[in-house]
Amino acid sequence: MAFRKVSLKPDAGFCIKTTLESTSTKIFLNICYSSLVPFPPMGLEPSAIEDPNYVLPIVISELREDKDKKGEKAFVVDCIYSKELKGKVLKEPDFKEFLQLVALEKVEERHELVLSRKIGTPNIASKGKLLEREATVPVFATSSASLPANVPVSSHRADPPPKSALKKPLIEELTPSPIPSSQGRSALPQTLSWNLEAQSSSTDDIIKLTISVPNLTKQNFQQTTLDVEPYRVILRIGEPPIYELDQNFQGQVTRQFKVEQAGAEWRVAEKRLILTL
Repeated sequence: MAFRKVSLKPDAGFCIKTTLESTSTKIFLNICYSSLVPFPPMGLEPSAIEDPNYVLPIVISELREDKDKKGEKAFVVDCIYSKELKGKVLKEPDFKEFLQLVALEKVEERHELVLSRKIGTPNIASKGKLLEREATVPVFATSSASLPANVPVSSHRADPPPKSALKKPLIEELTPSPIPSSQGRSALPQTLSWNLEAQSSSTDDIIKLTISVPNLTKQNFQQTTLDVEPYRVILRIGEPPIYELDQNFQGQVTRQFKVEQAGAEWRVAEKRLILTL
């Protein structure tokens, strides 16, 4: 699967609030939209959503600190879906609840939190200002233009979302870090170091590839290309490339990479790119 870098400026949708189970601190989830977040490649028909390989693209931002109406400490996180889902959310309460549940699961997974399922709905479009951010977005072979525009209102239930929709997000917030001015672009690209780790659970096995990326400018970040093949990862940063990785992992892993479900996350403070494969 190929990925591309985009600059997202989300549009407000609605806001929900809940609390952290550990401290009862409030956390606000801004459910918002962007035309640059891909439409679900398998569409929105009930039969597609129930498919074990169903993918629902979503961007989960970093947590940011804020205050509630009482002036007490709270947290805010943006959850960004495809803008093409907005109309369905406005018409179908069950589908709106479905996106809420997916967002809760993704925030828990992204930030290693446990959130209460007691949800409030403040009468605001978003908590605080929605910030522009960089993200890496998967490029699907099928565009949403070829998918049906209308799905029956009664097609979605208020049940928990399918496990496939709660798997690793395909896109995550990215925040580029500066690169020293001494880094010349005329030099040959530096080979990136990496670490491969396999994790097993009762339901699935996860292959995690951690790539060390020492420095990155916004310009070079936007010129990053990432391709994931069944046993191969190709990463190039900058144009011409400053950093490069082209690695075949056949013989080092027990299965092929799940190309359509691959996730990519920049951890800028740690200077790492983490792929879930």
